[in-house]
Amino acid sequence: MICNYCPLIVVAHMNKRHKINVWNEKPTDQNVNAYFAKTITLYNKGEYEESLVGFEKLSEFINADLTIIFIPHIENCRRIKRIPLSNNDKLHLENQAVLRSFGWIDSLKYFTAIVSFISFSLFTRDSEYRAIFLITSVVFGVLSFLIHKFMRKYTISKDFIRCKSCGTYNNAVEGHLPTFGLGTSYNCIKCCREYPMPDFYRDGWEGLRRLNNLTVGSAKLTNKTSGPDEQFYKEYAELKTKYSKEYNLYKERKDEIDKKMATFGLTCPENMYPVL
Repeated sequence: MICNYCPLIVVAHMNKRHKINVWNEKPTDQNVNAYFAKTITLYNKGEYEESLVGFEKLSEFINADLTIIFIPHIENCRRIKRIPLSNNDKLHLENQAVLRSFGWIDSLKYFTAIVSFISFSLFTRDSEYRAIFLITSVVFGVLSFLIHKFMRKYTISKDFIRCKSCGTYNNAVEGHLPTFGLGTSYNCIKCCREYPMPDFYRDGWEGLRRLNNLTVGSAKLTNKTSGPDEQFYKEYAELKTKYSKEYNLYKERKDEIDKKMATFGLTCPENMYPVL
């Protein structure tokens, strides 16, 4: 394949709404962008096993050298796949299965709340039906509360994502997002590692290189964190050692293209990867 910065990720994100089942489908010339976008989406959502299938199928379909950019993501997916689920993680998955089938019940509380509000508004007016409006408002208000109370045990963890370091489902948020004091954290609740949420760009070679170059005194990635922990630097060094040949080829191609773009006074966008 031609070595250049291909807008594959940009095109892929434009097609991310295409319905692709990575378990049952294989990438083709017609769906490769959508397939790639689906795999990225799955990875960013913490669906490591499913995204691993997507990355491996893409590696078989596309030129073998292109798999170089997938190496860090595949390593993450394989490591998390080997980590057994805790009882809390299993409970979370059971709750999500319930929501997929009966999540619509939780949405009813908004309808009942609206009916309660409208009924109470009508009750405040002079009308011969004020008693009926009051009863309706109270009944639907109580119903909204009961629905919320019943479904809360299933919805409380619906936004949890599996940590890419220890594999625990938690509600840690990205460093550039506010917590609003709602009990969320920028660290994993179990391993306490920073940057616990999967991110396709940051977990790739270029993202890892930028994180590796951060120092405590000059961290620029976020305003909330001071940079990666010592374990990150160790893991990054081990990854580069294990795949030294692939990493050197990636770096060589990237440097070549950076030089070509520099001759035109251009710089490569951070989320563009070299395609070999």
